[in-house]
Amino acid sequence: MRRREDKECHNFLEFFHKCSGAISHLNQHQLHEQLKSGRALVMFDGLDEVFDPAQREDIITDIHRFTNEYRDVQVIVTSRVIGYKPQRLRDAEFHHFILQDL
Repeated sequence: MRRREDKECHNFLEFFHKCSGAISHLNQHQLHEQLKSGRALVMFDGLDEVFDPAQREDIITDIHRFTNEYRDVQVIVTSRVIGYKPQRLRDAEFHHFILQDL
């Protein structure tokens, strides 16, 4: 998530395609089509690692926009409990789970 903070990419589709280095075999149009078809799992890992509260809120807004555009994609957002405010993602119909120590 911190790599998204610097705003070098304008949205998550652009970020996935050219800024994250995670997807190299699809062009941006192919990635868009793959996401539209719902044949993807997207993980936004480390929301708590965005330390600036305003930037964290911006990223939550961007995640909400992403899930509105790609409704059939399975999305997982991870965060430590400390400092996490669940309401905005609950409002976006995310289900919340807490992992327990074994």
